[in-house]
This record gives sequence, C-alpha cells and structure tokens, in this order.
Amino acid sequence: MSARNLSTLLGTIVVLSLTLAACGGSEGASTEPAGDPAAGQQAFASLTCTGCHGENAEGRIGPKLAGLQEGWEKVQTTVRNGRGGMPQFGTDEVNDKQLTDIYAWLTSLK
Repeated sequence: MSARNLSTLLGTIVVLSLTLAACGGSEGASTEPAGDPAAGQQAFASLTCTGCHGENAEGRIGPKLAGLQEGWEKVQTTVRNGRGGMPQFGTDEVNDKQLTDIYAWLTSLK
C-alpha cells in the first residue's frame, strides 16, 4: 500500500471514529437517577429500613447497603418486588423520590 493510500485510509478511520463517537453519545450514558443523599439518609431512617439494614446501612438482619454497588434498576426491582427475606415496598410505602434519594445516599457511602 502506498503512503498516500495509507494516509487516506487513516484519515477515513479518524473521521468515521469521530462521527460514531458523536452519534453514540447517549449510548453509554448513565440511567442512574440524581437523588439527594441527605434526604435519602432521612428517608432511610424514617421508613424503618434501619431495622434490617442498620442506622448507617452497615447491615444487621439484612445485608450491608453502605457503598452499594448494585445498579439503580436492580435496586428498584428489589425494593418494588422483594427478594429473599426482603419484603416488597410499593410506591404507597416508599415513593419514587424517596427511593431515588435513598439510592443516592447508599451509593455515596464508603
């Protein structure tokens, strides 16, 4: 391959790469909600989550949730549907804003 053809090929690859990166901007975007960690800490305590998960989400009867690594969708599904010993909580018991804030608090902990 000549130097000119190689240069053209590399230029084409660069342009295509930049075009694909610009078009795919939302593909890797996070679906994590933006909640208020301070409000989440208050909601966690007021909704009796502490009975199973501890005051600082350190774990008691239920698992440790501090520094939660689970994604938003899995947490939302677990809270809404229950799992293992975890009971389900409908939106009448834990509304979506509270759940979003609790998630923000739990993921902010170390």
